[in-house]
Amino acid sequence: MQTYLTSSKRRSDLADDVLVQRAQSGDHGAFELLVDRYSALLLQLICHLVQDEHLAHDVLQYVFLQLYRSLPTLRVGGTLKAWLSQVARNRCLDELRRKRPIFFSEIIPEPEGDEFSHLITLLDPDLPPEEQLEQDELRELLLEAIETLPLRYRAVVLLRYVSQLSFREIGQELGIPDSTAKTYFHRARKPLRALLEPEFAHERGMEKQ
Repeated sequence: MQTYLTSSKRRSDLADDVLVQRAQSGDHGAFELLVDRYSALLLQLICHLVQDEHLAHDVLQYVFLQLYRSLPTLRVGGTLKAWLSQVARNRCLDELRRKRPIFFSEIIPEPEGDEFSHLITLLDPDLPPEEQLEQDELRELLLEAIETLPLRYRAVVLLRYVSQLSFREIGQELGIPDSTAKTYFHRARKPLRALLEPEFAHERGMEKQ
């Protein structure tokens, strides 16, 4: 019994690269050790991003499924923790896009500017069905516009508006300074406005009629 426990402890002390190599050779125990090693850390990260415990467990399962599927081509010598965290973040962003629509009014800037202040009129939960349909289409347009952003900007925008994280929290989750997160956020507004301004102009024109 003591020998078995000692053997198990030795396996659990093995480096990630060694466990990955063993898992690539068909050692299911090595793969399970990797799952045990990173489950708690990843679940904490995912829960913070999606704000939904049930969804977080689904995302966690997806991450480890991706790890299993990627074993044949996974390069040893890298940082497995960083790879798993990136897969988790990307999946979270995908889930956040599905979680709920983003309202146009949610891209109103902070008090230092009023670039999008007119968009507050587009948010009305009591619209009649036909206008609600039009608003839904506008939300989809916004999501499509966000999809055109560079990934580093897209991640910040989604984490800011959907998960409602502060710039400090976004910086922590993405591994960048909070000042960089804020810079990316503000830089994302210009291309978003360029893509969406025709719709804004159309809405304002309809209001004047």
